[in-house]
Amino acid sequence: MRTVTVITTQGDERVSIETSATTWGELKRAINDEGTFNASSAKAMIRGDRTPLSRDTDSIPSGSFSLFLTPEKIKSGK
Repeated sequence: MRTVTVITTQGDERVSIETSATTWGELKRAINDEGTFNASSAKAMIRGDRTPLSRDTDSIPSGSFSLFLTPEKIKSGK
């Protein structure tokens, strides 16, 4: 198990999740199950090396790391 710190640009919230996930799809389910964020409708990027995660089969780091979530679509204007 390792700790993944999830950071969102919406309200600058942070949540730490303990997980054994090895792919973005597994981690996304763990984040959604936690209930604070909806990772399914967000863009994800690993902090530090700025690796984007877009496919469920994308590998994630084997150690603890931070993950940025940003909205997939931004509502602006009218």
